[in-house]
Amino acid sequence: KVSEHTSWSADFYLRPIHAALKSAGYSPDLVSVVTGLGETGAALVSSKVNKVIFTGSDRVGKMVMKGASENLTPVVLELGGKDPFIVCKDVDLDWITPTALRGVFQNCGQNCIGIERIFVEEPLFDQFVKRMEAEIMRIRQGVPLANEKELDLGASTMPSQIPHIQRLIDDAVAKGA
Repeated sequence: KVSEHTSWSADFYLRPIHAALKSAGYSPDLVSVVTGLGETGAALVSSKVNKVIFTGSDRVGKMVMKGASENLTPVVLELGGKDPFIVCKDVDLDWITPTALRGVFQNCGQNCIGIERIFVEEPLFDQFVKRMEAEIMRIRQGVPLANEKELDLGASTMPSQIPHIQRLIDDAVAKGA
């Protein structure tokens, strides 16, 4: 089950999975996407499936684990990571800058494995920040379905996250960003 905020885009992830299964000689029907709200997830977890793999918040992870425990369903939980990106002093900045940008901004930053912290070795710090800043200033953001020009980023899919995002920005600025 995908997040109720990503139902539309789930097909983009399912297509390559189905293609990989088919090319390996397996039925694409081995993997499917279920959409819905929390009740759908609860029904799925309690349905006696063989295993549940969940990526998301600690709060929902606890609910998944509790629901799965009723049938002793094994679970794998990847919860609330702080996915770091480390830039070593011997890296090629031309190569690493686009990688860092994608890691931070893919899916408008709403990515369970998106970069949340970047550590840069001191000798490259200023150079790396300048390159990232220049590239970030070139990013074109808008509403893709209502915009005829080419965009790099859409809008946040979860307006309820805006106060949280603002707190993160305020915290970063207060700490010298």
